[in-house]
Formats: sequence, structure tokens, C-alpha cells
Amino acid sequence: VDINAIISETSNPRQHQTATSTLELPPVVAHLATIISLDHCLINLLPDNVHGLRAVLKNSCGEAHTYELNGKNANYIGEGELYDEVFESMKVETDLSLHINANFRNTPGHCLYSMNIYPSAAFQDIYETNSPKWIAGGLAIIFTA
Repeated sequence: VDINAIISETSNPRQHQTATSTLELPPVVAHLATIISLDHCLINLLPDNVHGLRAVLKNSCGEAHTYELNGKNANYIGEGELYDEVFESMKVETDLSLHINANFRNTPGHCLYSMNIYPSAAFQDIYETNSPKWIAGGLAIIFTA
């Protein structure tokens, strides 16, 4: 697995509050760095008996990574939004940017995260059943007899 694909990092300069002139930017006095292990955020998210959901973690900086959630495990699928488009209408989207300060949405280089969850054919297979067909057939036999 490509380690760059499962870790997101940001680095923001911190500037001194006063500039020497109105045309200059204040000097940089520090950098604030954040490293997030995306797969670690998805571990233990689901009960053991739920399999086959696709989680797409994406940000406003244009990055997207797809994971398959199988019970408590998160398996990295690849970079990009990798899901079956048949399930697009069943997407559940969650904003992961908990900032209440609206300025963060317009700060250059500040990536805001969201997660889209999609079912998959494997997930559908778990819940698809022939029971209604058997029940309907049984009732038809009962009422035609």
C-alpha cells in the first residue's frame, strides 16, 4: 500500500502579528503541521456483520481516497472515488469539517474533509433474499387450492 495514499498532511505557516510595512507580509515564525491517518479513522466504524460498504474520503483540495469497510476493518482500495455508479443515488454524505468559523472555508490551502458512503454489490448480496418470492408462491398455492 502506498503510504502517501493513506495519510493526509497539512502544513500552515504562522506569521508574526505585525508587519514592518503595509506592503509586506508579516514574517513566518512557525509552521503548524497536521498528519491524519485516514484508515485509522475508519477502523471499528461498523459492527462485525456489516460488509461491503465503500467509504470515499475527499477534501476541498481535490484529494479523494476510497476504502472498503468490512465489519471493523477498513481496506484501502485506491486513490480517487472508486465506487459502483449504480449506487450513486444511495450515497450518504457527511461533512467532517467541524469548524464553526466560516473563514476556514475560504482559507487557501486549508482542506475541508467529507465522507461519502456507498453500498456495493457485496453489501447488497447480504441483504437480498428470495423469501418474498417463496412466501408469495406459497400463498398462491394456498388460495388456488
